[in-house]
Amino acid sequence: MLFISPQARFLPGHARGLAQPSWALAARVAEAPKAEQRLAEALAHVLPEVAQPAPAEVQSEGGGGPLPLRAFVAWVAALHAAAGLSFVRPGLVLEQPDHTHPFLLLLPTWAPLAPASLRLILALHKLALAPTDAASARDVARRVQELRDAMPGGSNVPHLLRHAQALNLPVLPVQGSVIQFGQGRRSHWLDSTFTEHTSRLSAQLARDKVRAAQVLRQQGLPVPPHRRVSSADQAVQVARELGGHVVVKPADRDGGVGVRSDLRNEDEVREAFLVAAQHTRHVIVERHLVGRDYRLVVFQGELIWAIERVPAGVTGNGRETVQVLVERANADPLRSGPRTPLKPLRLDAEALGLLAEQGLGVDSVPADGRQVRLHRAANVAAGGWPKPALEGLHPDNRRLAEDCAAALRLDLAGIDFICPDITQSWQVVGGGICEVNAQPNIGVLTADHLFPLLLRRLVPGTGRVPIAVLVGMPSQARAGALLAARLQQAGVLRVGLGDALGIHLAGRVIQPSVTAPGQQCHALLQRQDLDALVIDTTEHAVAGTGLPLDQVDVLLTGQPWPSAAPGSLGPLHMLPSCSTHLVLQGSGATGASVPSMIEQVAALLIERHHRLGP
Repeated sequence: MLFISPQARFLPGHARGLAQPSWALAARVAEAPKAEQRLAEALAHVLPEVAQPAPAEVQSEGGGGPLPLRAFVAWVAALHAAAGLSFVRPGLVLEQPDHTHPFLLLLPTWAPLAPASLRLILALHKLALAPTDAASARDVARRVQELRDAMPGGSNVPHLLRHAQALNLPVLPVQGSVIQFGQGRRSHWLDSTFTEHTSRLSAQLARDKVRAAQVLRQQGLPVPPHRRVSSADQAVQVARELGGHVVVKPADRDGGVGVRSDLRNEDEVREAFLVAAQHTRHVIVERHLVGRDYRLVVFQGELIWAIERVPAGVTGNGRETVQVLVERANADPLRSGPRTPLKPLRLDAEALGLLAEQGLGVDSVPADGRQVRLHRAANVAAGGWPKPALEGLHPDNRRLAEDCAAALRLDLAGIDFICPDITQSWQVVGGGICEVNAQPNIGVLTADHLFPLLLRRLVPGTGRVPIAVLVGMPSQARAGALLAARLQQAGVLRVGLGDALGIHLAGRVIQPSVTAPGQQCHALLQRQDLDALVIDTTEHAVAGTGLPLDQVDVLLTGQPWPSAAPGSLGPLHMLPSCSTHLVLQGSGATGASVPSMIEQVAALLIERHHRLGP
């Protein structure tokens, strides 16, 4: 059985080589047969979508780490992953010289979500103490959902973070849902799939479907006719004027919210207006385009992906009813979780009406291979599913998508295109653009490969700038200032420096009151005019927090490494296990010896600067 101290300590830096900040919790273990098995059973009951993790993947230092501790660390990481946060290393178990709590757990988190992470950790600990307590199990599930809801920027963000880790790109929270990928002049901000180059004007224009359509028409691009309406009666009147089938939707919402398509009579139009009016005061009625529903993704002027969105439905097998087929489809793990790429199928009023049109009911048994449609709109939010459609895409349709993104001046765009056959030119078989999304949801079912593509194009090279950290150098020597000046003399023009006097950039003090290394790094690495970074600090300044960087090029210390005391979190005990290219240790550095040491470090950083390139 696992017992942890309630005095958790947040480490905003990178302790023991963890790529993220972490919570440090003192712990002890008492014998409890089958405790890990009972914990796994309790979690399987409330979170069946979370696979049982492997404790063997959790590293330990100092004495092997008891199985209950490694299992707990593994479960914390697995539950974070279920909420959208995955880590390069699940955590760490350390021994410490404390007879009451002889072990220390380092549990990675993401700084903006640290409080929610701790609540999840403590809820899991409570469940570990009493695995048969149903209320504790439900509390863990609630905390996972709380962490999931706290994730900024929607469903794209967890996948961007996951791929940034895989690419070894540094990640820095900025504010709210804005996240920085890369450092200094190699950095780029993203708000979900809004990039730095996405104009606010373009985004606003794209969200207003009426104005966006007017711009596209001015460019000669095919857009179906539509009109704004303010009442159900007016919606019916406009539908008559447009003739044939229509679509009713909000004029200022994305993601298929409030959309009803292929409406064929007055009752359907009235009902659709009421649905759309629940989401906005700006409702439009649009002529329905006949054809398949495609999403075309354009990035930096180039079409990079295309999918067909297949409407929600089931395929008959000649044995089971529609009701059973729907239940079977909803049991698919791709549909059954709270953050799954597909949404559950619904036998709502629209589905029942479509079944009736097809001569079926929920108790009907469709013939083997018969496709039964349950929703008119094909978006994923309505239960549809995507399938790749890039192969065979006609060049005219590719150019249409690229022209559409260019017309609205969008850096990244998701273009909803209706066409009978995407392998044929829209100019021959017909088709049109029904919507343009300036912040498209990429999705992982068919397009997970787009996340690293976006990051590689936006963030130059490794995304890193040369960095040196100086710890424990003689204060009178001003070693950091000496190194920064030497780098600037060598042509590394914009060197950031954090030392006891504050934050400096290119020799100018910009924040004299900020002396905490973590704050200095955060402020300087956000500067897009930063070429290199030097942090000159003391052992005391970073004790108990971890190095404020996940990776440095040179670590220079004024003293030899002391022997590592078990469980110590002082910087000189944890830094050797950080991702450091080169460690230089002094042997009692004096003011006289500093210049030669600095010259050696400068040469290494200058070489690194030239190797990284522009």
